[in-house]
Amino acid sequence: MSNFITKYLLNENKNNPKNNTTRIYTHNNDITTKKEDYQIAICQDGKYAVTFDNANFRIRIVENTDHRPFKKVDIPQQIPVHQNNSNSDEINKTIAHFKIDDDLAIDRFYSNDFVPPLFENDDPLSNNKSADGSKFGWSIGISNVQKQDDVDIILVAVSRIDIDEDMKQLKNDEDNKHDYKKGNLDTKKYIKSNKPPINNRRAKELKIGVEKKKGTAIYRLILKDKKELNLDDDIVFSYRSYKVSGICSFIETDSDALSKSENGVDQFNSLKRFIVLNFRGIYNFGFSDSFDSFNLTEMFDYPTIIRREFDNWHSYDGCMKRLLSCIYRKYFLATQYKNDAQSLEVYDLTKMRLETTAKRVEDKNKFVKQYNFDTFAVSRLQLCFTRGIRYIRLFYMENGLQVASRNFNEIEIIYSLEFIDNDEKLLIIGKGQEEGLKFVIWDLYDTGKVESTMLPSVKNLDTCLARTSGNILQVDDEGKVKSVLKRIENELEQRNKKNLEELGIIIEPLLEKFKGTKLNGDPDESHTVHFDQNIISNFKPIVIEKEPWVLGDYERNSYCLYHNKQGTKTEILQIIVCRSTVQIWHQVQDDSKNKDDLPNKGEPFLEYIWTNRIPVNQEREKTRLRIEKFEFGLNDGLHDKLNDFLLKVYWYERKDDEENTKKKGHAKKEERDIIKEENDEIDKIEQKIIEINENNEIDDIEKGKRKEEIINNSVKVKRWEKKIMRKDIIENFRAVRHACKALEHLNKRYKNKNLADNYNRVHKYEEIDSYIRHIIWRFVKHKPKDFMLLDFRYNFIKSLILGDSNHLIKYTLFGGDEIRHIPRNILWPGEKFLKDDDLDLDRFNSKDNKLEDNEEIKPGNNMELAIYHCKGRELKDTIIVAYFLEYYSKNATDCADDYARKLFNKECFADQNHFSAQDPDEIIPMEYLERRNHNIKFRAFRPMVKLKSDKYEWFILLRDTKNIKIKETTYIGSAADVVTNTTFNIELETVYDPKSKEDNPFSFFPTAIEAAYFWIGGNLNQRDTFDFWPVDLVSLIASIFLVIILQNMLIAFMGGVYEIAQTKGRQTLLRHRANHIADYEALHHIHFRNHEPEPKHIYYFGQSKTLEDWYNNRKDDQDATYKGFEEKSTFTKHDFKKKSLDEASIWVYDE
Repeated sequence: MSNFITKYLLNENKNNPKNNTTRIYTHNNDITTKKEDYQIAICQDGKYAVTFDNANFRIRIVENTDHRPFKKVDIPQQIPVHQNNSNSDEINKTIAHFKIDDDLAIDRFYSNDFVPPLFENDDPLSNNKSADGSKFGWSIGISNVQKQDDVDIILVAVSRIDIDEDMKQLKNDEDNKHDYKKGNLDTKKYIKSNKPPINNRRAKELKIGVEKKKGTAIYRLILKDKKELNLDDDIVFSYRSYKVSGICSFIETDSDALSKSENGVDQFNSLKRFIVLNFRGIYNFGFSDSFDSFNLTEMFDYPTIIRREFDNWHSYDGCMKRLLSCIYRKYFLATQYKNDAQSLEVYDLTKMRLETTAKRVEDKNKFVKQYNFDTFAVSRLQLCFTRGIRYIRLFYMENGLQVASRNFNEIEIIYSLEFIDNDEKLLIIGKGQEEGLKFVIWDLYDTGKVESTMLPSVKNLDTCLARTSGNILQVDDEGKVKSVLKRIENELEQRNKKNLEELGIIIEPLLEKFKGTKLNGDPDESHTVHFDQNIISNFKPIVIEKEPWVLGDYERNSYCLYHNKQGTKTEILQIIVCRSTVQIWHQVQDDSKNKDDLPNKGEPFLEYIWTNRIPVNQEREKTRLRIEKFEFGLNDGLHDKLNDFLLKVYWYERKDDEENTKKKGHAKKEERDIIKEENDEIDKIEQKIIEINENNEIDDIEKGKRKEEIINNSVKVKRWEKKIMRKDIIENFRAVRHACKALEHLNKRYKNKNLADNYNRVHKYEEIDSYIRHIIWRFVKHKPKDFMLLDFRYNFIKSLILGDSNHLIKYTLFGGDEIRHIPRNILWPGEKFLKDDDLDLDRFNSKDNKLEDNEEIKPGNNMELAIYHCKGRELKDTIIVAYFLEYYSKNATDCADDYARKLFNKECFADQNHFSAQDPDEIIPMEYLERRNHNIKFRAFRPMVKLKSDKYEWFILLRDTKNIKIKETTYIGSAADVVTNTTFNIELETVYDPKSKEDNPFSFFPTAIEAAYFWIGGNLNQRDTFDFWPVDLVSLIASIFLVIILQNMLIAFMGGVYEIAQTKGRQTLLRHRANHIADYEALHHIHFRNHEPEPKHIYYFGQSKTLEDWYNNRKDDQDATYKGFEEKSTFTKHDFKKKSLDEASIWVYDE
């Protein structure tokens, strides 16, 4: 850190030999001369924000005390709680406060507790805005905290935008690329001092009548206290450029954030680039590692569709508002409408390349009369897009496929979107029919429902509202920063509280319990039955044991959730807690009716199941589900049968440490010894917790702390917790999620041979399994779009694969016209694709099944999982692979590989419903459009996805030399006039035209070849002309290569050496070629530059006659890929259909 501080203090202006340093006094007061006009920006990770009063030039940096970080979540109890536990929505923790002048230099510093006085003007009709207020606009940006040698640095940018010059097309502006000069920005150092100045510096140095001009400034501040850095004063640096202005943004890279995070919280510490966007393009600013210098390095062109839009639609009215709608965090959105389809191209500005392409198809029979600017938001896996009018679509970032869509009739215009609550919810801000702003929260994965509230309107929403990564802040007219999400939470909390008060309290529950009885009438000491005497005086359980895979007796607890007897009809809902599952069973009986007329013929049927998904080899008595709490709630009237309740259970699992995890090459303990150690530790933990609960000398808070300390200090095992409430039962989003996980939980125990050769146990297992499949089928049938959305989040298909639910997979993929499944490879942050016991990997990684290079088999997606899960099994069990092949090929996704010959006869490449919205000329490389390709029947190509830069490339180094410095040659001498005897001083300068082939032979290809040939003779005229280090480097390499290597190769060739070597080496080459190819394919390849990734989609073009011939040839083989397998195998067909129990189920679907 000392090295960094030394470098920081000694920083000087590299473009100016003098040290440009100014000492500025910290003020505690000031006056406000103009009406405030605030705007706000937030950093990419949401921890800090900056406000700017562009009327009085005050900049204030605040820490977001309501920061809501994204946390990697895969179990309920790990859901994060943001740090602001108060009800206040104001963000008032100031980090820095200063004022700038018209030159964008810092004019004065303020103390952190300074509050600017409000502007006062007795004349309400007066206009305090400057005369050139319409000529200039403002943009601000703030970076994440950058850590350098334990020093926290934050960067703030301000740009005064000349609207006419930088946001519109200039008249006679023929060359937009070279309107700027590359180079370092002007640097100035400011020392923030608490000592008052000797004289009135500000009055002395105040510039009067200075002409305002465009420019961009970056301010670098240290966040840590100066006492920690052993500094007497704070130091701030500014870097200014008056050549470029526009929308400024700090682009942070978060590609490695998930792997580098601590405590499950993302850390964005890598600043990739600083950019400024205006009408001409995207200007990129480079910087040093310690951020002590900034330089303008290059300019990137916009995507062609944006460039065309700017030139044709925004050349006179300005493109600033359109640009603001295209930028979100590190992403840039380009849209184009063509052939009844709108393409959405999302570019990653850290890489300056296309990240994904989505397509939105419109109904040709419907025409939209209203239009608003496009609005979008990007989460870690999704793209949310709207045209600003009610309808919202969700796309998957990995492949651009649509995941979900929804129409919000309560919103007339949508202004903004943002993913919140760990990307689990979507916040929509818009205009409703009422006065004010409409805030709608769409719960994407928990309930699928929406709730809304109204808040006062916000002026200048584009500049007064800042959003990123689940954090939304607003600045008001007085400069106060508030958390929008906190305001919404407070509003909804007050409304819900009012609704509960209106319901009132009806009856307090009165709990009783007793021991159950077995089927033969004997007492069952392992089964405890609980009930509420207010509901029933004597409760008889409808089920007593529902885990047939457990051998022997085990502890169970049952609770009566609902009991209603009306005449001869009795209806009961019972929840039973077993060793690893929690189940709810439902029974309807009526003595006056025939059993065939009753739901499920009067027998109990399963309504809900949750499993803890503990590995099979860890499930035992000591690791069973234990009940920590069960509470009956009040009858709040929200459900006609169930009162609210809370069931809190916990269990123990093995820790994934080195001692307990299987490690190759290391000796491991016997499994029984490990289990004994774990059981001993569990007993000790439980005993200590009992002692704490019985200690009446400490309060509940202290008891909780001690319990948490005991649990966290465990060595062998870890404790998991789960809360189950009424909302988990009646909300089908949650219930179907738990049902899918239960399928794989049960199937693992079935395959573990615990049920072998036992008819009764197998029958009980199949009964539970059939109920679970029916629960899932009802949801898939009635809510196909919701199933696809939940499958995207929780990967239901993976659970169906591991649950051997072939019939359910077939119905999900092909049971209707709706798309219910989207393939993917990228997982939700923090989740693993496979648990330790999902596959018997030891069977696949055995010696006979391993590859020669010892590669382990680890499936990474559903297709691979289906293949490995079915490996070595009967044909009827492998049909699931054929299902996926048929589905992927039929829907033309990018996940269909060459697994089977039939796949190539599918409609992957033809018979599409609509054309692409992309223009072929914009994505097909030039070499594929040449006339010599006209005989190619079919050609695949890699599209152009990178944004074009004006940065010089090696292969065109001297072709365009506008910004390469030329060595100026000057001849100085004297001449004498013999007539007048007068002496003249003469100075001659060479005139060099880099575009002329006579002066610069490398500007013309034939002369460039000729000039390169004469390098052999040492004629390196480019070194004498250009003052550019790459030219010297290329000249050195070329001279070595041409003079030494090529001349010797020519001599060797003329001497016949090559012919002899070719004859002797041909047989050796052919002998080893195959081995070399195999070895190369098996190697881990090292690339000295970033390897070009494979395209996300298949891009191709071909002749129409060729496609017609192909289509005619495939007519004879149009059957489904899996049809032949079903006919040849012992596969049993199964038709899902409605059952009598559906009418009585607590799940109600609209038919």
